[in-house]
Amino acid sequence: GIKTKLATLEDQLTRCQKALSNFLEEKRSSFPRFYFIGDDDLLEILGQATNVSVIQSQLKKLFA
Repeated sequence: GIKTKLATLEDQLTRCQKALSNFLEEKRSSFPRFYFIGDDDLLEILGQATNVSVIQSQLKKLFA
């Protein structure tokens, strides 16, 4: 029923969150400046890597 479906979804969400945390930690390990920004900003940088204006807007946070 619904309880089973919710439990399954919760498990999937937990696994996704853990995988995302591991991914971001891997990126931070390869470029330690990423430790100075939050997860949202790092995801924006990684997701918009070809968009120069997005990267430039985040540079202040990385090198401030």
